[in-house]
This record gives sequence, C-alpha cells and structure tokens, in this order.
Amino acid sequence: AVLAHTIEERLLALEQENVDLKLRFNALEGENNNLRKQVEHFIIRMKPLESKAFPLKRQTIPEQVAFHAFQDGNKCIQNKQTLVYEHAPINEGNGYSSSDGIFDAPLAGLYVFTWTVADFHDWYNNVH
Repeated sequence: AVLAHTIEERLLALEQENVDLKLRFNALEGENNNLRKQVEHFIIRMKPLESKAFPLKRQTIPEQVAFHAFQDGNKCIQNKQTLVYEHAPINEGNGYSSSDGIFDAPLAGLYVFTWTVADFHDWYNNVH
C-alpha cells in the first residue's frame, strides 16, 4: 500500500510538471510568434529604405594604374586653367577623370607624366 501510494504521488507530480511545461511551451511559442511578426514588419518597413541607402559597391584595388589621354585639334587655355582632355582611351584603375581633367592616384606609388605641347599661336604660354 505504501508503494502504491508513492507511485500515485509520483504520477501526480509528473502530470503537474507536464501541465507546467505545456504552459511554459505555449507562452514561449506565443512570444516567438510575436517576435517573428515584429521581424517581418521591420523587413517590410526597411524595403523602401534599401534603395535610398548608400549603395554598397564592392571596391576592388586595381592591380595596375595607367592612363592615356589626348586632345583633338587646337585648344586655347588660360593661365592656370586645367586642361581637360577630350579622349581617354586608356584609364586602368580609373584615376583620370575626363569630366574635370584631374588624376587622383588610386594607389600609392611613383607616377610619371609626359606631355607634348605645340605652340603655334602663343596659346600655350606658362604651361606648368
């Protein structure tokens, strides 16, 4: 009789523990569903902002840097004016900007620039 009573008590205790675990599980499941809805809402709200955010571009470091630019025909330039070449068929490393004529070195190093100037009408005075 004592053994039966102990088994019955243990069975009741296990049943109560099972009920408690089910309640905790249901509460956690509800919390998980709420968090999932919040994440989905956040993702929906962030979608329009993705296109407005700074574009993340993979930046590669050029292996070599070189550019060749030239001018067709005559061009009169003023003192201390930047000469913007009309053509830049070679621009490895994208250092030369054909919009403003400025070369920004994409890599540290030694750069050599050469140019040829023809002075037919005294237009190329004070070329530096």
